[in-house]
Amino acid sequence: MAVNIFELLKNEFSDEIVDRLAAFIGLDTDKIKAGLSAIFPALLGALVNKGSTSQGASEIFDMIRKGGYGADTLKGLSSAFSGGEATREMMASGSGLLDGILGTRGPKVLDWIAGAGGIGKDSASSLTRLVAPAVMGLLGKQVQSSNLNATGLGSLLAGQAGFLKNLLPAGLSGVLGMTPFAPPEPPEHREPSAWKWLIPLLILAGLLYFAFKSCAPARQSGEKGAAGVGDVVGWLGR
Repeated sequence: MAVNIFELLKNEFSDEIVDRLAAFIGLDTDKIKAGLSAIFPALLGALVNKGSTSQGASEIFDMIRKGGYGADTLKGLSSAFSGGEATREMMASGSGLLDGILGTRGPKVLDWIAGAGGIGKDSASSLTRLVAPAVMGLLGKQVQSSNLNATGLGSLLAGQAGFLKNLLPAGLSGVLGMTPFAPPEPPEHREPSAWKWLIPLLILAGLLYFAFKSCAPARQSGEKGAAGVGDVVGWLGR
């Protein structure tokens, strides 16, 4: 069964984590949850889009490896979101990640997150920079546990398309520069044509009729060796 990164990511953001983010950003918890509901699909969609090429998958793999993102990143979220030096380091790390994940589309994606989450642009920027390392930490955890290389990571990201197809609004897909996910069309079902079987039967019937008709004079004259079924089969085999 394919790993659903989106669901795993939601599970990492417990009520305690959300409360800490709310205190640091200066928003109530409902606003933080609304912001996260926009950030998760935006970042995962961008990663799926980037990881669809071998070069993109390699770049994401390098970001995970060089940044040391993995299970330890997730264990440290509570302290990293509590303010102070740890939080500043997390935001700095997130800024670099967003440049690598979103590239030149970063400002437009952050504007979309602000609008979709109903939060200010500054809040959207701060929250997204804090969340980005957590997303990479979750991917790094999968890389570590499954011993994935860049190609394996690309396959993992490709497997998220089915989970994300109902989470990416058309507006976000356009901002990310990707085609909205759509389920594959079912193969066209064609009933077998009756002519496929009828035409050979008609030809065979015509041949049999001609063969028996041509043998009729011999049977009428009483000559020995009148044509039988064996003669007809032999004639058809000529």
